[in-house]
Amino acid sequence: MRALAALLLATALSGCGFAEQCLLHSNEEFARGLVKRLAQEGISSEARKDKGGVCFARRHAQRVIAIDEDLKKHFYSVAIYLPDECREKAMVEWASRSGLDFGVSEPAKFGGRTKGKILHLYSLSAEQVEANKKKRMEAPYKSCSPPGGAR
Repeated sequence: MRALAALLLATALSGCGFAEQCLLHSNEEFARGLVKRLAQEGISSEARKDKGGVCFARRHAQRVIAIDEDLKKHFYSVAIYLPDECREKAMVEWASRSGLDFGVSEPAKFGGRTKGKILHLYSLSAEQVEANKKKRMEAPYKSCSPPGGAR
């Protein structure tokens, strides 16, 4: 088990310099969230596109891995389905006005077209997941779809 953990750590971490390491992340929003979370935990880091991830002092490697794993549980936990452009516009305006950390993405396509998009309220912790769930319930509802769903 330790050998597997060491192999995973070696795969996930690449050298960014002698005194620092980088945790590889292809998603810029997640990397930005990890930098914020590490700052909250007192660990200095920065998202580096040239290194493909988040770089930090090597002495914090174990803590960073643990924080990264915890963040993966929470970051995308709160989402709102956006069935049409009208709802998307209204929700993006609401989230921006509310000062929320959010992003809009298209769902994965499985065998055909997708309809709508997803607005994620990014959460850095379990506590923030609960706060974002409350905010989601307060979000205004607006849809341009006519009754019956016909367009």
